Amino acid sequence: PSTSVQFESRKFEWDYGDLGLHFSGHADESKRSDLIRETHRIGLTHRTDSAGAFLVSAARQKVTDRMDFMPDPDTTYVFDSKADPETLELQYVRRMSGRHVVTGVGVYSNNQVVDVVGASLGDIYFMQTDNQDFRHFNGYIYYSADIADSVIINTGLAYDKVRNDAEETIDMLGTVEKMSSLSEDEHWSPKLGLVLQAFENWFFRVATFKTFQRE
Repeated sequence: PSTSVQFESRKFEWDYGDLGLHFSGHADESKRSDLIRETHRIGLTHRTDSAGAFLVSAARQKVTDRMDFMPDPDTTYVFDSKADPETLELQYVRRMSGRHVVTGVGVYSNNQVVDVVGASLGDIYFMQTDNQDFRHFNGYIYYSADIADSVIINTGLAYDKVRNDAEETIDMLGTVEKMSSLSEDEHWSPKLGLVLQAFENWFFRVATFKTFQRE
C-alpha cells in the first residue's frame, strides 16, 4: 500500500475597463469590471494493492465579481456577485486482468449572491438581490471487460440529483417585491458500448448512452 497527497492553491485577478493605463485597445471607459477567483484543492491517492486505488478530491473556490456600468453620464449601475463553490469526490478504481471498474460519488454546492444597485443623479432608485443555493449529488459505476478475442464491452450507470433554491428581492423606489423558487430533479444515465478490433490498427466502436450536464 502507498499514499500520496497533492495540494494546489492559486489566485486569479482580472481588471477591465476605465483603468489609469490602457494597455488594451478594447478598454471601455463606460464600465469597469473586477474579478477575483481564489482556488484551493487537495487530492489524496491511496493504493490498496497493485490493482486497486482510492482517490479523494476536495476543492473550494471564492469568487467575487464586481462591475460598474454607466450607460449615460447621469445613470450608474453596480453589479456585485459573490460565490463559494465547493466540490468533494470519492472514487475507487480497480484494474484486473481483462476487467476495469470505476465507481464513485461526488457532491457539488454553490451559494451565490448577486446585488444590483441603480442610481440616477446620485440618488438610488433601484436595488435587487438574487440569492441562489445550488446542490448536486452524483454517483456512478462503470465496468469494462474483454468478453471475447478483440471484443470489449463497456457498461455503466450514473445517478444525479440536483436542488436549486433561489430567492429574489427587488426594491424599486421603496416598493419591495420578493420572489422565491425551489426546483429538484433526478437523472439516471445508463451506458452500453462495444469495441471491436477488426484489424491490427483498426477499431470499431458502437455505444448508446445518456448524459447529464449541470447548468
